[in-house]
Amino acid sequence: MSLRSPISKFAVVTTQRTGSSWLIDLLNSHPEIRSFSEVFLDQRRAQATPKGALTPPQWYAGFRTETHSRWPWTMSKYLDLLESWSEGASSVGFKLMYNQWLVHPELLIEMARRRYRILHLRRRNSLDIVLSLKRMKETGVAHRLGDSPRSERVRQPIHLDPRTLPALLARQSRQARAAHLILRLCRFPVLEVSYESLCTSLAESMGKISRFLSVPEGHTWHSDVKKLSVGSHRDQIANFDKVAAALSRTRFKGQLRV
Repeated sequence: MSLRSPISKFAVVTTQRTGSSWLIDLLNSHPEIRSFSEVFLDQRRAQATPKGALTPPQWYAGFRTETHSRWPWTMSKYLDLLESWSEGASSVGFKLMYNQWLVHPELLIEMARRRYRILHLRRRNSLDIVLSLKRMKETGVAHRLGDSPRSERVRQPIHLDPRTLPALLARQSRQARAAHLILRLCRFPVLEVSYESLCTSLAESMGKISRFLSVPEGHTWHSDVKKLSVGSHRDQIANFDKVAAALSRTRFKGQLRV
């Protein structure tokens, strides 16, 4: 009798508005992958998890409240529990935001000890991240599922402050570089994944992810999570000319899609 190979464990490490909900949904379309949403959300935000996301049977916040384990052993026991939720899949993981490992520094140590594999998801166009964050804040809409139409609120162009925009873009870029360095220093196996490559070469990008997670290739990937915004930045930014002028003197000028 052949023994089943140990499951591969992974985390999708990223920040907001990088297409992480889309990637998690794509991963869950594979029969050998179980990928949970943000298991380290606080209890209040956990209740607002997007419809359709694979939520854990128990959030870390609730587990920590109920358990009598001492820190940092609570984290070890929770990861034991999370990994038991594989339901026969050969790979199990979750989404982890940069700010969540700051709140739970013991998490990186425990993940490194368990040889977690890291899918570091980045959106290389920082302007798209800032624009998406502003749209979500103004409309209260974070995702679009299935064939649901884009609401009129989402279609409206967004006003960006050209005075503060370069600093916001630089901060987004620094966060991603710092995360990359931390992951390397922790000696995680890391696969860098960009939102842009997923959009332009989905099958190729997901094939690399399949090999990285040691799951069978050849799967037809699909997701119910759809893009909220479409079109050029000229269409999406209400004060495009002022934004373009402000960015023309920075290293981010190439991120504008006219």
